[in-house]
Amino acid sequence: MNQIVQDMATGQPAAIVWNAGIRSKTPFPPGSRAFMVRTGKEPRGVFAYGSIPTGELLDDWKNWGKAQGGKVPHVEIELEKAINPDTQPEQVISLQLFSLQLFKERHYPYNEWNPPASGTPIRDQTADQLRALFDARQNAGSIPTTQEMRDLDPYLEPKDLAAPEGRLLWKIHLERERNPALVKKKKRTVLRATGSLACEVCGFDFFKTYGQLGREFAECHHRTPLSLLAGIRDTRLEDLDIVCANCHRMLHRGKLTIAELQNLLEAQNLNCN
Repeated sequence: MNQIVQDMATGQPAAIVWNAGIRSKTPFPPGSRAFMVRTGKEPRGVFAYGSIPTGELLDDWKNWGKAQGGKVPHVEIELEKAINPDTQPEQVISLQLFSLQLFKERHYPYNEWNPPASGTPIRDQTADQLRALFDARQNAGSIPTTQEMRDLDPYLEPKDLAAPEGRLLWKIHLERERNPALVKKKKRTVLRATGSLACEVCGFDFFKTYGQLGREFAECHHRTPLSLLAGIRDTRLEDLDIVCANCHRMLHRGKLTIAELQNLLEAQNLNCN
């Protein structure tokens, strides 16, 4: 898919061969709109569209998934727009949004619709809406469009899309005192010992990623949250952990230890492979 996307980016025409699926005998109307939908692993959803110029069903394509030497009807699709779902997952029109569009057009019941097979028909009006939705997502990048947000949340009203901000407020907070000198000592000690301030959970290093901007930058996590202390107590260097901002938030959000978050991260990585 990468090569196809690269070719299209340079203005070269791109065409693919696609299993005609349940449309095994009747040709498609010439110029039919075609959408490529990924229904297996994430990200699931629409990642390309184009047209079937002649609509003709071809049978000279060997389908090695069936009996050896077997053939299945297929069509040639001239792609108009496509992205690589593995490298651009944020550009995929999710199955949820896809299903909602079909439901709005009263084409299928809304249940995170999965196409039962290649060649499943949809109405011309729905196809036009899906094409516009795909184009809007590519123009907006990874940020959902206003219409997408409203479509996905039926309770979202126009007044919810904007709110006044910027007033100056006086606030008084009572919080546990932190010792910044201790944090500096922890960072300096780890930096001298290891040569870096890599996150103890995921290994992220701000300096490696951001260069000089990230030099000697990291966050320090208190193994025992100060909010749980009954009074004043000494905090030792070994009571602090070097972490990145993401892991720091997750440690507090899940009330996890470093080891527990490491195990969670390893499990997630295994599930993704």
